[in-house]
Amino acid sequence: MLAHPQKAIRPSSYEELKEILVDLLSCGLDGIECYYPSQDEKTTAICVEICHENNLMITCGCDCHGEFEKTEIGQLEIPLEYLDLKDLI
Repeated sequence: MLAHPQKAIRPSSYEELKEILVDLLSCGLDGIECYYPSQDEKTTAICVEICHENNLMITCGCDCHGEFEKTEIGQLEIPLEYLDLKDLI
């Protein structure tokens, strides 16, 4: 599972993000935290697309990592039908 890909990877372009995510498939990537408060909509769309194309888990996160991050616990309101948690629930 890859958490907040835009922050974890820090790509220089959307194309680079896509390439890296595809490369991670061969390493056993089984899901992506597609929805994250500080992530932009284009990154979210790329992540969701890759998950759908490769039958990966789709998760969301809204955790807080301290004062240096501008996210709050419970900030996102993502409908359950947007997610694909496979056998987790």
